[in-house]
Amino acid sequence: MPLEPRVFEDSKFYGKPIAVTFTSKNCDQCETAFQEISNDREIRKRFIVVKVRADDDLPYFVRLTRGILPSVSVIDHEGNLLSLIESSNQGFVKEKLMLTYERLDKLIKVDYSFVPSPKDFELIESLDVVNQILAGVPGDFRAYQFITWLSSVDKEYQAVRKAFRPADKFSESLVKGVNVPLEGYSSEWGIAIDLGLSKDYDELLSYVEDDGKVRRGKEAYNSGLLIDQAYVGNCLLTAYQATGIEKYLEAANKVFRWTVENLSHEMGFRDVRPQDPVTSRVVIEALMNSEFAVFAARLWLLTGSEEALKASDKAIRASAHRRDVPVLSRLGIAKLKLDYGYLARSCSSLQCETARDLECEYKFRGTCYSSLSEIDDKIRAF
Repeated sequence: MPLEPRVFEDSKFYGKPIAVTFTSKNCDQCETAFQEISNDREIRKRFIVVKVRADDDLPYFVRLTRGILPSVSVIDHEGNLLSLIESSNQGFVKEKLMLTYERLDKLIKVDYSFVPSPKDFELIESLDVVNQILAGVPGDFRAYQFITWLSSVDKEYQAVRKAFRPADKFSESLVKGVNVPLEGYSSEWGIAIDLGLSKDYDELLSYVEDDGKVRRGKEAYNSGLLIDQAYVGNCLLTAYQATGIEKYLEAANKVFRWTVENLSHEMGFRDVRPQDPVTSRVVIEALMNSEFAVFAARLWLLTGSEEALKASDKAIRASAHRRDVPVLSRLGIAKLKLDYGYLARSCSSLQCETARDLECEYKFRGTCYSSLSEIDDKIRAF
């Protein structure tokens, strides 16, 4: 991790706050900002300056910023947030850094832990996605999956699908059929495979360590983020369904097991394991929990694991306070699978999971059926 123990030790020993400068591979002005700050003698005299890649080291970006680049966050040796500067104007940034240093003993220390109270969630609540899409709010690939499923069960929702505006490159690929460039992150490979945009299953396995911990990129130091565990877990289930090869299901189970053992919290699932004074602050992030809820729900349907069932319900309740399109779509998908999901030897419905070795045509709640008409009233969500 970029904020190594030495950074906090030096901060305490020298009495200097830490100026965390956030950069990104697609933000040239961020890199320029870091160079100017780190080369400024007056700033270096007063601060320990470090660079953090927002896209690589997501837990710091989530905790110490509002999601804006460029940003400079000032923290103390205990990880408390003292100041946040959002600007590409280096004169302004330096002025604010100097002012922050002058007022160190008067600044309010911000605790950025976020542990929302769990809430119950019903599938019908996810229909607010429809209202938001019709109001012009863009949707990501999970939103498109959810809207597509709705339009397949009720023709009235086909107008919503036509009004859908892609919010990311994956949803754009689903809508327009364009190719998606992948940037080397395990989560991107996971999404691409889950959506059928890639079949390079073994490439994804290279990101999964023996114990089930998923690396964000090729660097081993950066691993075990909830969002990566969820996306890669989902894709491993998809790989297993597409090939019937057990190693993918075994890897998915390892990913699930590591996540539950290392990220579980009484209120949901942490975004990352505690590793330093910053990541030790508990953050139960809604998007990550809702994506993990989808993975756990699918795993439960395929394996019957009661632990996966409980984990999905826990992750749903942990993220039910959010009402934006990405989270509501994931909650809807997870809840659909938990309440109305079924197994089939071959299927394409969002509420169905393919089980090649199923002993019957369809299976719902542990009972076999020979046709969908036999369970139509049981699996009808709306």
